[in-house]
Amino acid sequence: MWDCWSSCGEEAGGGSRSFTEALREKYSSDNYPYCCPAVSAPWPVPDSPHREWLIVPPILGLSGCGVAWAGQQVGIKEFCNHVTELDISHNILNDWHEVSSIVRHIPQLDFLNLSGNPFGQSPITSVNFPQMLRRLVLNNTDADWTTVRTLLHSLPRLEELFLCFNNYKEVPLHPTLAYSSSSASSSSTSSSSSSSNPTHSQSTLDSFHSWQSSVPSGSQSGGTQSLDTKHSKHTDGAGLEFQCTAALEHAGAQSVNISDPNTSSPVHSDLLQNEHLVSDVSVQDPNTAICSFVNIKLLHITYNHLAAWDEICHLGLLFPCLERLVLANNPLQGISGYKEKLAKTFPRLQYLNLQNTALGEWSDIERLTALPALTDLRLLGIPLLKAHSATERRKLSIARLPCVRSLNGSWIFPEEREDAERFFLRHYMDTDPALLPPRYFELLAHYGQLQQLADIDLRPQEHAEVSVRCDDKVSSCFVRLNQTVTELRRELRTVCTLPSGALRLFHVVREDNMIWHPEEMRVGTRQLHSFGIRDGDEILVQRKGK
Repeated sequence: MWDCWSSCGEEAGGGSRSFTEALREKYSSDNYPYCCPAVSAPWPVPDSPHREWLIVPPILGLSGCGVAWAGQQVGIKEFCNHVTELDISHNILNDWHEVSSIVRHIPQLDFLNLSGNPFGQSPITSVNFPQMLRRLVLNNTDADWTTVRTLLHSLPRLEELFLCFNNYKEVPLHPTLAYSSSSASSSSTSSSSSSSNPTHSQSTLDSFHSWQSSVPSGSQSGGTQSLDTKHSKHTDGAGLEFQCTAALEHAGAQSVNISDPNTSSPVHSDLLQNEHLVSDVSVQDPNTAICSFVNIKLLHITYNHLAAWDEICHLGLLFPCLERLVLANNPLQGISGYKEKLAKTFPRLQYLNLQNTALGEWSDIERLTALPALTDLRLLGIPLLKAHSATERRKLSIARLPCVRSLNGSWIFPEEREDAERFFLRHYMDTDPALLPPRYFELLAHYGQLQQLADIDLRPQEHAEVSVRCDDKVSSCFVRLNQTVTELRRELRTVCTLPSGALRLFHVVREDNMIWHPEEMRVGTRQLHSFGIRDGDEILVQRKGK
């Protein structure tokens, strides 16, 4: 059997190999002579005259091994049956069928990393992935949204999805939905009912809103369900497939009854909110399906090209049960839309990462207060905060976000929140009332009118005006307190006309017409501030030997 696998690798050439070849080369028992069975599991080669053994751990890593295809299926099934995590990133896999041939024989697979494989626009019709898969990493694969949807439909338990470095500029809800950017050209050929009625899209979305408000927030479903008022069907998958088959009349859309065909109970999901979230959406086909994948709890979509907030709202519609969303390093320009609609788009979002985005207005941050479950927020590296000091950034942000309990990874304690809110009130105290943020009036009602704090400078004094007494001669001069005694002697030799080595210096404290016992300044390397010299003190200079 191993001979058959080796011949496949030789025919491919160019350093590429099958998954089974890479598995044998890396996890051969020859490479692990002292392997502990409690850590990794040995598996004999079936039907092999040599009875080779592989030490295959449950967390299997074959990153950068030149894997291009699956290889013999029986080998994968025998050796990887116990594997729970598989990393085959940065290989040369470009066919989804080959990936499916690998992972379908790993029934306990919980984590799959496919990052860095050149899938590009590789066609995908159907895949056979293990049903236990909960975490999928597709970073830097250029997988388009059609591919992502197909994968999600085959993964009913998927909870964490990573889509970084995929050059996404938009998040299409459905291929047959027309967006405002392309609606101008398509509106001329659309039906007369939609073109003559400007409230057509709004009425359709309002009907979804009226349904959503009647659905309990806690109900959800774990599969893909095609919801239709006439033709309900159930298929295995990872989302809720909503089919709107109610006839769209000239005056608008009729209400749509959406429920779970198995239980006849309403299914929770957040669909299109209104025209403020999805601009000029027109449903061209009454049987159009809008997919919503309710099992996804975590989405990493960093280092893409998402600049419009409408596209971020589409993520909320596709994944209505998101709890953690990482949008760092996207050129996001602002956060728009009404707070009520924002709350319905992300009803369960607890963690939001907006680091290194292009947010430039405090109003963008204030709109985040509409998210009902948000408690953890990351805002480092946005242009809005660059004009403020580190202390001001944190305090001004905390004061605007009353429900956030953790900011930039640091817990917000009640004492810090109160201090930040009081700082916020004083910061805007002298601002034009027409320009005051709404949060100012909320805090003003809570704390009342505050007074400005006294400006106390606790920095160490750098200079002091002292009297220099040498014999009967007294002169006033400024001395630097960060210099040493030796440096002061050099400065005073011009005043006393004596060499610096012949001078003895004494620090005399004068306070309330009283003279304290003089302290001789003996150590030449000691700095003056350590003597506690203040304005009005006296430096007594004597010649050595007196």
